[in-house]
Amino acid sequence: MSPVKAHELPRISKEPFLKLPYSIGGLVKLMRLNLSRCKYIEELPDSIGKLQSLVELDLSSTSIGRLPDSIGNLKQLKVLRMCQIREIIELPRAIWLLEKLEELNAHECWNLIGEIPKEIGRMSRLRILDLSSTCICGLPATVSHLSNLQTLELKDCLKLKQLPELPPSLPFLTWGRACFWCSPPGEYWRVAPSQQETPVITLPTNIGSLSQLKKLELCCENVQFLPQLPSSLRQLQLHHLVTTRSPDFSNLKDLSFLTFDGCSLELSRIFDAESEYLRMDYCKFREVDAPLQLKMKRLRSLNMDNCKFLPEVFDLSGMKNLEKVSLRYCEQLVEICGLEELGSLCSLLVEFCFSLERISDLSKLKKLPKLQVLGCWKLNREEIYWNYWNGEFRGDICNVDGFDLSSVPDERRMDVFFSRSLPPRPPLPPLPPPPPPPPP
Repeated sequence: MSPVKAHELPRISKEPFLKLPYSIGGLVKLMRLNLSRCKYIEELPDSIGKLQSLVELDLSSTSIGRLPDSIGNLKQLKVLRMCQIREIIELPRAIWLLEKLEELNAHECWNLIGEIPKEIGRMSRLRILDLSSTCICGLPATVSHLSNLQTLELKDCLKLKQLPELPPSLPFLTWGRACFWCSPPGEYWRVAPSQQETPVITLPTNIGSLSQLKKLELCCENVQFLPQLPSSLRQLQLHHLVTTRSPDFSNLKDLSFLTFDGCSLELSRIFDAESEYLRMDYCKFREVDAPLQLKMKRLRSLNMDNCKFLPEVFDLSGMKNLEKVSLRYCEQLVEICGLEELGSLCSLLVEFCFSLERISDLSKLKKLPKLQVLGCWKLNREEIYWNYWNGEFRGDICNVDGFDLSSVPDERRMDVFFSRSLPPRPPLPPLPPPPPPPPP
Protein backbone atom coordinates (compact mmCIF):
# COMPACT_ATOMS: atom_id res chain seq x y z
CA MET A 1 0.00 0.00 0.00
CA SER A 2 1.48 3.30 -1.05
CA PRO A 3 1.59 5.91 1.75
CA VAL A 4 0.48 8.71 -0.57
CA LYS A 5 -2.58 6.78 -1.79
CA ALA A 6 -3.81 5.19 1.43
CA HIS A 7 -7.09 6.81 2.46
CA GLU A 8 -8.47 4.04 4.66
CA LEU A 9 -6.84 1.25 6.62
CA PRO A 10 -9.37 -1.59 7.06
CA ARG A 11 -9.85 -3.30 10.40
CA ILE A 12 -6.90 -5.60 10.99
CA SER A 13 -8.09 -7.47 14.06
CA LYS A 14 -7.68 -10.91 12.47
CA GLU A 15 -3.93 -10.67 12.98
CA PRO A 16 -2.27 -10.70 16.46
CA PHE A 17 -0.71 -7.23 16.15
CA LEU A 18 1.27 -6.24 19.23
CA LYS A 19 1.89 -2.64 18.21
CA LEU A 20 1.70 -0.28 15.28
CA PRO A 21 4.95 0.59 13.51
CA TYR A 22 6.31 4.09 14.01
CA SER A 23 6.23 4.48 10.24
CA ILE A 24 2.44 4.63 10.27
CA GLY A 25 2.89 8.38 10.65
CA GLY A 26 3.92 8.43 7.00
CA LEU A 27 0.36 7.71 5.85
CA VAL A 28 -0.34 11.40 5.59
CA LYS A 29 -3.49 10.90 3.49
CA LEU A 30 -5.00 8.22 5.73
CA MET A 31 -8.54 9.23 6.68
CA ARG A 32 -9.84 6.23 8.65
CA LEU A 33 -7.98 3.91 11.01
CA ASN A 34 -9.92 1.02 12.58
CA LEU A 35 -8.09 -0.97 15.27
CA SER A 36 -11.21 -2.27 17.04
CA ARG A 37 -10.82 -5.71 18.65
CA CYS A 38 -7.03 -5.68 18.18
CA LYS A 39 -6.79 -6.83 21.79
CA TYR A 40 -3.00 -7.21 21.83
CA ILE A 41 -2.24 -3.58 21.01
CA GLU A 42 -1.20 -1.86 24.25
CA GLU A 43 0.03 1.52 23.00
CA LEU A 44 -0.01 3.90 20.09
CA PRO A 45 3.20 5.37 18.69
CA ASP A 46 3.72 9.13 19.03
CA SER A 47 3.82 9.28 15.23
CA ILE A 48 0.03 8.82 15.24
CA GLY A 49 -0.11 12.60 15.55
CA LYS A 50 1.35 12.98 12.05
CA LEU A 51 -1.79 11.60 10.37
CA GLN A 52 -2.86 15.04 9.22
CA SER A 53 -5.86 13.79 7.19
CA LEU A 54 -7.27 11.36 9.77
CA VAL A 55 -11.02 11.83 10.23
CA GLU A 56 -12.01 8.67 12.12
CA LEU A 57 -10.09 6.63 14.71
CA ASP A 58 -11.55 3.49 16.34
CA LEU A 59 -9.59 1.99 19.25
CA SER A 60 -12.45 -0.03 20.79
CA SER A 61 -11.70 -3.33 22.55
CA THR A 62 -7.93 -2.88 22.48
CA SER A 63 -5.58 -2.99 25.48
CA ILE A 64 -4.31 0.57 25.16
CA GLY A 65 -3.52 1.97 28.61
CA ARG A 66 -2.91 5.59 27.63
CA LEU A 67 -3.24 7.81 24.62
CA PRO A 68 -0.19 9.80 23.49
CA ASP A 69 -0.32 13.57 23.80
CA SER A 70 0.37 13.78 20.07
CA ILE A 71 -3.25 12.81 19.49
CA GLY A 72 -4.01 16.49 19.95
CA ASN A 73 -2.32 17.13 16.58
CA LEU A 74 -5.10 15.32 14.68
CA LYS A 75 -6.75 18.58 13.70
CA GLN A 76 -9.13 16.96 11.16
CA LEU A 77 -10.37 14.20 13.50
CA LYS A 78 -14.17 14.04 13.72
CA VAL A 79 -14.80 10.61 15.31
CA LEU A 80 -12.91 9.02 18.22
CA ARG A 81 -14.23 5.70 19.49
CA MET A 82 -12.52 3.98 22.41
CA CYS A 83 -15.21 1.70 23.84
CA GLN A 84 -14.60 -1.26 26.15
CA ILE A 85 -10.97 -0.51 27.02
CA ARG A 86 -10.40 -1.72 30.59
CA GLU A 87 -6.82 -0.50 30.79
CA ILE A 88 -7.45 3.19 30.18
CA ILE A 89 -7.69 5.27 33.36
CA GLU A 90 -7.67 8.86 32.15
CA LEU A 91 -7.94 10.89 28.99
CA PRO A 92 -5.06 13.17 27.97
CA ARG A 93 -5.85 16.88 28.01
CA ALA A 94 -4.76 16.96 24.38
CA ILE A 95 -8.09 15.38 23.43
CA TRP A 96 -9.91 18.58 24.34
CA LEU A 97 -7.86 20.40 21.67
CA LEU A 98 -9.66 18.47 18.90
CA GLU A 99 -12.00 21.30 17.98
CA LYS A 100 -13.43 19.48 14.93
CA LEU A 101 -14.39 16.38 16.93
CA GLU A 102 -18.06 15.44 16.46
CA GLU A 103 -18.21 12.11 18.32
CA LEU A 104 -16.38 11.00 21.47
CA ASN A 105 -17.38 7.52 22.60
CA ALA A 106 -15.80 5.97 25.70
CA HIS A 107 -18.64 3.57 26.48
CA GLU A 108 -17.71 0.82 29.00
CA CYS A 109 -14.25 2.15 29.83
CA TRP A 110 -14.99 0.96 33.36
CA ASN A 111 -11.77 2.27 34.93
CA LEU A 112 -11.93 5.74 33.42
CA ILE A 113 -11.97 8.07 36.44
CA GLY A 114 -11.89 11.74 37.37
CA GLU A 115 -13.68 14.84 36.14
CA ILE A 116 -14.08 16.00 32.58
CA PRO A 117 -12.10 19.29 32.32
CA LYS A 118 -13.64 22.63 31.45
CA GLU A 119 -11.80 22.63 28.10
CA ILE A 120 -14.56 20.42 26.70
CA GLY A 121 -16.54 23.61 26.22
CA ARG A 122 -14.28 24.47 23.27
CA MET A 123 -15.48 21.47 21.27
CA SER A 124 -18.27 23.41 19.62
CA ARG A 125 -18.89 20.77 16.93
CA LEU A 126 -19.37 17.85 19.34
CA ARG A 127 -22.64 16.03 18.57
CA ILE A 128 -22.29 12.73 20.47
CA LEU A 129 -20.73 12.33 23.92
CA ASP A 130 -20.97 8.81 25.34
CA LEU A 131 -19.37 8.32 28.76
CA SER A 132 -21.76 5.58 29.90
CA SER A 133 -20.43 2.82 32.14
CA THR A 134 -17.38 4.80 33.25
CA CYS A 135 -16.28 6.06 36.68
CA ILE A 136 -16.18 9.75 35.85
CA CYS A 137 -17.38 11.83 38.79
CA GLY A 138 -18.07 15.25 37.32
CA LEU A 139 -18.95 17.33 34.27
CA PRO A 140 -17.96 21.01 34.07
CA ALA A 141 -20.37 23.91 33.67
CA THR A 142 -18.88 24.54 30.22
CA VAL A 143 -20.89 21.55 28.91
CA SER A 144 -23.69 24.06 28.43
CA HIS A 145 -21.57 25.67 25.66
CA LEU A 146 -21.87 22.57 23.45
CA SER A 147 -24.56 24.03 21.24
CA ASN A 148 -24.43 21.18 18.69
CA LEU A 149 -24.64 18.34 21.22
CA GLN A 150 -27.40 15.91 20.23
CA THR A 151 -26.74 12.84 22.38
CA LEU A 152 -25.45 12.73 25.96
CA GLU A 153 -25.11 9.16 27.26
CA LEU A 154 -24.36 8.87 31.00
CA LYS A 155 -26.04 5.59 31.93
CA ASP A 156 -24.24 3.59 34.63
CA CYS A 157 -21.96 6.47 35.63
CA LEU A 158 -22.27 5.47 39.27
CA LYS A 159 -19.91 8.17 40.59
CA LEU A 160 -21.76 10.99 38.87
CA LYS A 161 -24.08 12.49 41.49
CA GLN A 162 -25.26 15.61 39.70
CA LEU A 163 -25.31 17.27 36.32
CA PRO A 164 -24.57 20.89 35.45
CA GLU A 165 -26.84 22.98 33.26
CA LEU A 166 -27.13 21.36 29.86
CA PRO A 167 -27.35 22.87 26.37
CA PRO A 168 -30.96 23.99 25.77
CA SER A 169 -30.86 22.39 22.31
CA LEU A 170 -30.00 18.87 23.63
CA PRO A 171 -32.48 16.32 22.17
CA PHE A 172 -31.33 13.04 23.82
CA LEU A 173 -30.24 12.41 27.42
CA THR A 174 -29.69 9.16 29.35
CA TRP A 175 -28.55 9.28 32.97
CA GLY A 176 -28.51 6.94 35.95
CA ARG A 177 -27.95 3.29 36.75
CA ALA A 178 -28.79 0.78 34.02
CA CYS A 179 -32.05 -0.84 35.09
CA PHE A 180 -32.64 -3.40 32.38
CA TRP A 181 -31.29 -4.72 29.17
CA CYS A 182 -33.10 -6.22 26.20
CA SER A 183 -32.44 -9.81 25.24
CA PRO A 184 -32.65 -10.96 21.59
CA PRO A 185 -36.27 -12.20 21.84
CA GLY A 186 -37.27 -8.75 23.08
CA GLU A 187 -37.98 -9.68 26.70
CA TYR A 188 -36.95 -7.33 29.49
CA TRP A 189 -34.59 -8.66 32.15
CA ARG A 190 -34.15 -6.74 35.37
CA VAL A 191 -30.87 -5.99 37.11
CA ALA A 192 -30.99 -6.22 40.90
CA PRO A 193 -29.85 -2.97 42.56
CA SER A 194 -26.52 -3.01 44.38
CA GLN A 195 -26.36 -1.50 47.84
CA GLN A 196 -22.93 -0.05 47.08
CA GLU A 197 -24.04 1.92 44.06
CA THR A 198 -24.52 5.68 44.32
CA PRO A 199 -27.90 6.68 42.88
CA VAL A 200 -28.77 9.86 41.06
CA ILE A 201 -29.60 12.57 43.59
CA THR A 202 -29.74 15.98 41.91
CA LEU A 203 -31.42 16.55 38.56
CA PRO A 204 -30.15 19.32 36.26
CA THR A 205 -31.54 22.66 37.37
CA ASN A 206 -32.57 23.58 33.84
CA ILE A 207 -34.05 20.26 32.77
CA GLY A 208 -37.45 21.84 32.20
CA SER A 209 -36.00 24.41 29.82
CA LEU A 210 -34.37 21.91 27.43
CA SER A 211 -36.78 22.91 24.70
CA GLN A 212 -35.39 20.50 22.09
CA LEU A 213 -35.21 17.40 24.31
CA LYS A 214 -36.99 14.54 22.53
CA LYS A 215 -35.91 11.46 24.50
CA LEU A 216 -35.15 11.26 28.22
CA GLU A 217 -34.21 8.21 30.27
CA LEU A 218 -33.55 8.63 34.00
CA CYS A 219 -32.84 6.25 36.86
CA CYS A 220 -34.22 8.19 39.79
CA GLU A 221 -33.45 6.36 43.02
CA ASN A 222 -33.73 8.77 45.98
CA VAL A 223 -35.19 11.52 43.80
CA GLN A 224 -38.10 12.61 45.98
CA PHE A 225 -39.53 15.13 43.54
CA LEU A 226 -39.56 15.15 39.76
CA PRO A 227 -39.72 18.70 38.35
CA GLN A 228 -41.78 19.59 35.34
CA LEU A 229 -40.18 18.13 32.24
CA PRO A 230 -39.82 19.83 28.85
CA SER A 231 -42.95 19.75 26.71
CA SER A 232 -40.90 18.74 23.66
CA LEU A 233 -40.47 15.15 24.93
CA ARG A 234 -41.48 12.31 22.61
CA GLN A 235 -40.08 9.41 24.67
CA LEU A 236 -39.78 9.26 28.46
CA GLN A 237 -38.39 6.36 30.52
CA LEU A 238 -38.25 6.58 34.31
CA HIS A 239 -36.69 3.88 36.47
CA HIS A 240 -37.01 3.40 40.25
CA LEU A 241 -38.90 6.64 40.79
CA VAL A 242 -40.50 6.79 44.25
CA THR A 243 -42.38 10.06 44.46
CA THR A 244 -43.68 11.80 47.55
CA ARG A 245 -46.18 13.61 45.36
CA SER A 246 -47.53 13.00 41.91
CA PRO A 247 -45.40 14.33 39.02
CA ASP A 248 -47.06 16.85 36.75
CA PHE A 249 -47.10 15.53 33.19
CA SER A 250 -49.93 17.76 31.98
CA ASN A 251 -47.63 19.66 29.60
CA LEU A 252 -46.41 16.52 27.77
CA LYS A 253 -48.91 16.76 24.93
CA ASP A 254 -46.58 15.38 22.25
CA LEU A 255 -45.42 12.31 24.16
CA SER A 256 -45.54 9.05 22.18
CA PHE A 257 -43.78 6.52 24.45
CA LEU A 258 -43.99 6.50 28.26
CA THR A 259 -42.21 3.83 30.33
CA PHE A 260 -42.09 3.30 34.10
CA ASP A 261 -39.87 0.61 35.60
CA GLY A 262 -39.77 -0.22 39.31
CA CYS A 263 -41.66 2.96 40.26
CA SER A 264 -43.99 3.73 43.15
CA LEU A 265 -46.55 6.19 41.88
CA GLU A 266 -49.32 8.52 42.88
CA LEU A 267 -51.97 8.46 40.18
CA SER A 268 -53.84 11.74 40.63
CA ARG A 269 -52.00 13.61 37.82
CA ILE A 270 -49.47 11.19 36.40
CA PHE A 271 -51.66 10.10 33.51
CA ASP A 272 -52.37 13.62 32.28
CA ALA A 273 -49.70 12.94 29.67
CA GLU A 274 -51.21 12.22 26.27
CA SER A 275 -48.96 9.30 25.37
CA GLU A 276 -49.78 6.74 22.68
CA TYR A 277 -47.81 3.86 24.22
CA LEU A 278 -47.56 3.11 27.95
CA ARG A 279 -45.40 0.39 29.49
CA MET A 280 -45.18 -0.25 33.23
CA ASP A 281 -42.97 -2.96 34.77
CA TYR A 282 -42.70 -3.79 38.49
CA CYS A 283 -44.65 -0.68 39.50
CA LYS A 284 -46.74 -0.11 42.60
CA PHE A 285 -49.75 2.18 42.65
CA ARG A 286 -50.51 4.02 45.88
CA GLU A 287 -53.75 2.96 47.50
CA VAL A 288 -56.83 5.00 46.59
CA ASP A 289 -60.50 4.43 47.38
CA ALA A 290 -61.87 4.43 43.82
CA PRO A 291 -61.03 1.90 41.08
CA LEU A 292 -57.81 2.55 39.20
CA GLN A 293 -58.92 4.42 36.10
CA LEU A 294 -56.73 5.71 33.28
CA LYS A 295 -57.93 8.59 31.11
CA MET A 296 -55.22 8.86 28.49
CA LYS A 297 -57.38 9.62 25.48
CA ARG A 298 -54.65 9.08 22.86
CA LEU A 299 -53.39 5.82 24.33
CA ARG A 300 -53.27 2.98 21.79
CA SER A 301 -51.10 0.36 23.51
CA LEU A 302 -50.99 -0.57 27.22
CA ASN A 303 -48.50 -3.07 28.70
CA MET A 304 -48.33 -3.82 32.42
CA ASP A 305 -46.05 -6.51 33.87
CA ASN A 306 -45.69 -7.40 37.57
CA CYS A 307 -47.61 -4.35 38.79
CA LYS A 308 -49.28 -4.15 42.21
CA PHE A 309 -52.83 -2.85 42.07
CA LEU A 310 -54.30 -1.02 45.04
CA PRO A 311 -57.27 -0.92 44.65
CA GLU A 312 -57.84 -4.23 42.93
CA VAL A 313 -60.21 -3.00 40.19
CA PHE A 314 -58.84 -1.67 36.90
CA ASP A 315 -61.21 0.46 34.78
CA LEU A 316 -60.21 0.97 31.13
CA SER A 317 -63.39 2.66 29.92
CA GLY A 318 -61.77 6.10 29.69
CA MET A 319 -59.36 5.18 26.87
CA LYS A 320 -61.54 4.82 23.79
CA ASN A 321 -58.64 4.52 21.33
CA LEU A 322 -56.96 1.52 22.96
CA GLU A 323 -56.00 -1.11 20.39
CA LYS A 324 -53.73 -3.43 22.41
CA VAL A 325 -53.87 -4.39 26.10
CA SER A 326 -51.39 -6.72 27.81
CA LEU A 327 -51.58 -7.47 31.55
CA ARG A 328 -49.09 -10.03 32.90
CA TYR A 329 -48.31 -11.17 36.45
CA CYS A 330 -50.48 -8.47 38.05
CA GLU A 331 -51.15 -10.80 40.97
CA GLN A 332 -53.39 -8.51 43.06
CA LEU A 333 -55.72 -7.57 40.22
CA VAL A 334 -59.25 -8.87 40.88
CA GLU A 335 -61.38 -7.20 38.21
CA ILE A 336 -60.95 -5.63 34.77
CA CYS A 337 -63.87 -3.47 33.74
CA GLY A 338 -64.67 -1.07 30.92
CA LEU A 339 -63.44 -3.30 28.10
CA GLU A 340 -66.85 -3.21 26.45
CA GLU A 341 -66.30 0.51 25.76
CA LEU A 342 -63.12 -0.08 23.72
CA GLY A 343 -64.51 -0.39 20.22
CA SER A 344 -61.03 -0.26 18.62
CA LEU A 345 -59.54 -3.07 20.72
CA CYS A 346 -57.86 -5.65 18.48
CA SER A 347 -55.63 -7.53 20.95
CA LEU A 348 -56.24 -8.54 24.57
CA LEU A 349 -53.68 -10.58 26.52
CA VAL A 350 -54.15 -11.43 30.20
CA GLU A 351 -51.59 -13.81 31.69
CA PHE A 352 -50.94 -15.14 35.20
CA CYS A 353 -53.08 -12.62 37.03
CA PHE A 354 -53.72 -15.19 39.75
CA SER A 355 -56.35 -13.18 41.70
CA LEU A 356 -58.40 -12.14 38.67
CA GLU A 357 -62.05 -13.15 39.13
CA ARG A 358 -64.04 -10.90 36.82
CA ILE A 359 -63.60 -9.41 33.36
CA SER A 360 -65.90 -7.27 31.22
CA ASP A 361 -68.42 -8.63 28.74
CA LEU A 362 -66.52 -8.85 25.45
CA SER A 363 -69.50 -9.57 23.21
CA LYS A 364 -69.63 -5.97 21.91
CA LEU A 365 -66.04 -6.02 20.65
CA LYS A 366 -66.73 -6.98 17.06
CA LYS A 367 -63.22 -6.00 15.92
CA LEU A 368 -61.36 -8.10 18.50
CA PRO A 369 -59.30 -10.61 16.45
CA LYS A 370 -56.98 -11.81 19.22
CA LEU A 371 -57.78 -12.99 22.74
CA GLN A 372 -55.32 -14.77 25.02
CA VAL A 373 -56.03 -15.71 28.63
CA LEU A 374 -53.43 -17.79 30.47
CA GLY A 375 -53.01 -18.85 34.08
CA CYS A 376 -55.91 -16.84 35.55
CA TRP A 377 -57.17 -19.70 37.68
CA LYS A 378 -59.84 -17.78 39.65
CA LEU A 379 -61.48 -16.28 36.59
CA ASN A 380 -65.13 -17.23 36.29
CA ARG A 381 -65.30 -18.75 32.85
CA GLU A 382 -68.92 -17.73 32.39
CA GLU A 383 -67.75 -14.12 32.64
CA ILE A 384 -65.89 -14.59 29.34
CA TYR A 385 -68.23 -14.08 26.43
CA TRP A 386 -66.79 -13.60 22.98
CA ASN A 387 -68.29 -13.76 19.48
CA TYR A 388 -66.17 -16.12 17.42
CA TRP A 389 -67.04 -16.04 13.73
CA ASN A 390 -70.65 -17.26 13.61
CA GLY A 391 -70.47 -18.91 17.00
CA GLU A 392 -69.52 -17.70 20.43
CA PHE A 393 -66.84 -18.70 22.88
CA ARG A 394 -67.53 -19.45 26.51
CA GLY A 395 -64.88 -21.00 28.67
CA ASP A 396 -66.77 -24.26 29.23
CA ILE A 397 -67.49 -25.01 25.56
CA CYS A 398 -65.26 -27.78 24.26
CA ASN A 399 -65.87 -27.42 20.55
CA VAL A 400 -65.85 -23.99 18.93
CA ASP A 401 -66.43 -23.89 15.19
CA GLY A 402 -64.35 -26.94 14.45
CA PHE A 403 -61.69 -26.41 17.16
CA ASP A 404 -61.84 -29.58 19.23
CA LEU A 405 -60.84 -28.74 22.80
CA SER A 406 -62.17 -31.90 24.39
CA SER A 407 -58.64 -33.21 24.98
CA VAL A 408 -57.63 -30.13 26.98
CA PRO A 409 -57.68 -30.80 30.76
CA ASP A 410 -60.58 -29.05 32.44
CA GLU A 411 -58.40 -26.97 34.77
CA ARG A 412 -56.45 -25.62 31.76
CA ARG A 413 -59.45 -25.13 29.47
CA MET A 414 -59.03 -21.34 29.57
CA ASP A 415 -55.39 -21.49 28.49
CA VAL A 416 -56.17 -21.48 24.79
CA PHE A 417 -55.22 -18.92 22.17
CA PHE A 418 -57.91 -17.97 19.68
CA SER A 419 -57.48 -15.93 16.50
CA ARG A 420 -60.17 -14.50 14.28
CA SER A 421 -57.76 -13.35 11.57
CA LEU A 422 -59.01 -15.99 9.10
CA PRO A 423 -62.27 -15.42 7.20
CA PRO A 424 -65.33 -17.48 8.17
CA ARG A 425 -65.44 -20.92 6.70
CA PRO A 426 -67.86 -20.89 3.70
CA PRO A 427 -71.01 -23.02 4.08
CA LEU A 428 -71.10 -26.39 2.41
CA PRO A 429 -72.99 -26.52 -0.93
CA PRO A 430 -76.49 -28.03 -0.77
CA LEU A 431 -76.83 -31.73 -1.46
CA PRO A 432 -78.05 -32.62 -4.98
CA PRO A 433 -81.65 -33.86 -5.27
CA PRO A 434 -82.11 -37.62 -5.10
CA PRO A 435 -82.25 -39.42 -8.48
CA PRO A 436 -85.71 -40.26 -9.85
CA PRO A 437 -86.96 -43.79 -9.19
CA PRO A 438 -86.31 -46.31 -11.97
CA PRO A 439 -89.19 -46.95 -14.39
CA PRO A 440 -91.34 -50.01 -13.62
